[in-house]
Amino acid sequence: MKLKMTLSVLMPFLLSAGLAEARVRQIVFDRVESPAFDGMSFGDVGQYERIFGRAFGEIDPRARPFVDGDEQDGDHHHHRRSIVTDLELAPRNHRGMVEYVSDFVLIKPIDMARANGVMRYNVPNRGNAALTGDAFLQARGYVLLDSGCQGDVPRVNQRLSIDVPVARNRDGSEITSEIRTEFIVDSPNTTQNIGLDSVSYETVSLDTSMASLTRRVREADPREPVPDGDWAFADCSDTPFPGAPSTTSICLREGFDPNYIYELIYTAKNPLVLGMGFPATRDVVSFFRHQARDEAGTPNPVANAIRHVIAFGGSQSGTFLMAMLHLGFNQDERGRRVFDGVRSIVGVQTLPLNVRFGQPTRIVAQHENHLFPRNQAPFNLLPVYDPIARRTAGRLTRCLESRSCPKLVMETTGTEYWQYHGSGVTTDALGRRDLFLPSNLVRFYHLSGAAHAGSLAFADCQFSSGQNFNSVAELRQALVVNLEKWVVDGIPPPESQYPKVQQGLLVPPNEVNWPAIPGMTFTGLAASVPLLDFGPEFRAADESGIISNSPPVIRGEYPVLVPQVDEDGNEIGGVRSTSILAPIATYTGWNYRRAGFAEGELCSLFGATFPFARTRAKRQMSGDPRLSLEERYGTHQGYVTAVRAAAERLVAEGYLLSQDADAIVAAADASDVLR
Repeated sequence: MKLKMTLSVLMPFLLSAGLAEARVRQIVFDRVESPAFDGMSFGDVGQYERIFGRAFGEIDPRARPFVDGDEQDGDHHHHRRSIVTDLELAPRNHRGMVEYVSDFVLIKPIDMARANGVMRYNVPNRGNAALTGDAFLQARGYVLLDSGCQGDVPRVNQRLSIDVPVARNRDGSEITSEIRTEFIVDSPNTTQNIGLDSVSYETVSLDTSMASLTRRVREADPREPVPDGDWAFADCSDTPFPGAPSTTSICLREGFDPNYIYELIYTAKNPLVLGMGFPATRDVVSFFRHQARDEAGTPNPVANAIRHVIAFGGSQSGTFLMAMLHLGFNQDERGRRVFDGVRSIVGVQTLPLNVRFGQPTRIVAQHENHLFPRNQAPFNLLPVYDPIARRTAGRLTRCLESRSCPKLVMETTGTEYWQYHGSGVTTDALGRRDLFLPSNLVRFYHLSGAAHAGSLAFADCQFSSGQNFNSVAELRQALVVNLEKWVVDGIPPPESQYPKVQQGLLVPPNEVNWPAIPGMTFTGLAASVPLLDFGPEFRAADESGIISNSPPVIRGEYPVLVPQVDEDGNEIGGVRSTSILAPIATYTGWNYRRAGFAEGELCSLFGATFPFARTRAKRQMSGDPRLSLEERYGTHQGYVTAVRAAAERLVAEGYLLSQDADAIVAAADASDVLR
């Protein structure tokens, strides 16, 4: 059979193969643990080994994908810029290439004949890799790979990082620019690293009169200047104010107060070419998937054993994957798809890694770092006209054009709607209609009543120490298997489940039917979603480029929609866990900050748990409108029966594995509910 393809279809592949050169040239194994994990055996797959190493690679600064609108003539190499910010200003080797070194850890069966042919690529969250492996996946025969992709991550506590170069002006001089940082402390202290948990961009001057430090209690409050003489570029950890001079720390005479947001604007130097993390990740994954050996002859330890790659990222790691797809890096230099499947957990934003003086480590939410790049349009997946930003765009546009899109599974919790504009993925810019999600490529699951930070505690929150005890770990386990079957066997997962406008389940925050739970006041506060102007050299549609407006100028605002709730205050739309189908409490993806910590602002990524009263008499005494446990279930056995029915329903719908359902029912039976 003769295949016919148009030039427009072939062009992305021809351009990729003909113009671009980027590859891993060498891999080095620094340490091998065989067997790993104390010799533990994982089912029929047997023992695993763990390999720590480095991948040495290089990228052509003239490589695809290119920025839209660049000149296109016969000399493509000199008239089209790479989409990687500042790549053309990075130092080059004798081949004209820009080099990087990426840490990696590879976890594989010792007997590769027992592997299942699937590699799970995990994006390290701020460099924190899954070094302990994943027993569930290993028992299924997976190969696991993590690699460094964020160049500002320090190599401490076994973090994986990537060495990327510093960009310089074409004359070799240092690049400098005014940049903005923010600090929020959880306890009083005197000194702050201006890079937070990442490598700091040094100030060009220790003179505080050439910078500005302000403070404010709430994000929207006016900024209050801190006098120049009350702070210093210094470290006061061991030396009283004004401390030991430092180009990477600031010290405050009276100390930093947890009640304030501190904003520093200063002139920094020597930006890292952080955007190289995207093509480096592409090439490292492609090497382990396709290459037999490196250029020095070192064998690929999983050569010829990988048939499919599924990428996994939670939170910041999920935003990395969404940015990687958005910027067109799911196609390697030979036109091959990099990830066959992508799972982005609570990662509805994209990552501002491809930014000069980028600060990708920052959490951008209602109270924290609200006006930093991370949550810019397009929010939608397929190209749609946005009348607020006045452009047509979509996060999957590039991979659709190159036919390299993976099977994409996105998972959200309530936190993503209240803090991260989660509704923007599935609605139009004005929040008036639900958008089409292609069922052959995308599944979008809202895990009702869950929180970004799960059951983690945070003392700055008003309610239940920020803990949300609605466990969705079992649902996520089933979604792992569903995505594997979709990628490997072509078996579609259950249909997307999320709150929709047309169903009345996605509403403005002030229209949420919140019950009057005693002891708390519902304010309906949600993170606003402003259209931000970072300056003419910032490519907002790609969350890339150079920031010149600090702080940015607000040019408009998107409507915010959040999930509607039932009479208990639990979210209605989406996949409801057994904790929501047979509840003992109200679970939220939001919480408020307590007194002394900017009281009333949203409390970062944390949720809350509001237990039901045990009896009708106790709930009536407190004025709680929610039915008591006794009214709902009657007895302990009645509760267990309700949990069993919920678990069986989820198994039938494909959202729960049978073994996990059995464990959930057993835990309910062992609980003290109504005993």
